[in-house]
Amino acid sequence: MKSIWKESPVSNVPVFAAMQDSGKNFAAPSTIYAVKKFSHGLDFADIGTVSEIETPFRRRPLAAMPEPIASECGIAASLRHMGQCA
Repeated sequence: MKSIWKESPVSNVPVFAAMQDSGKNFAAPSTIYAVKKFSHGLDFADIGTVSEIETPFRRRPLAAMPEPIASECGIAASLRHMGQCA
């Protein structure tokens, strides 16, 4: 199944995630940024390879928050966008 989720914009979140056991923090690249991928767990490079625990965090800085997409203006609209949906 292919995901339609591309990336999530984030604003004013200086630490995106903090790992409790290791104390590792995943810091923001800027005040406004987009998160493409964040996960934590076993990762297999290929079938038959040894798994490793990985924590990929792919993000990119943004100049400004993007406009809300139409699907965010429906029943599941976020509070952040409520005033922007017509």
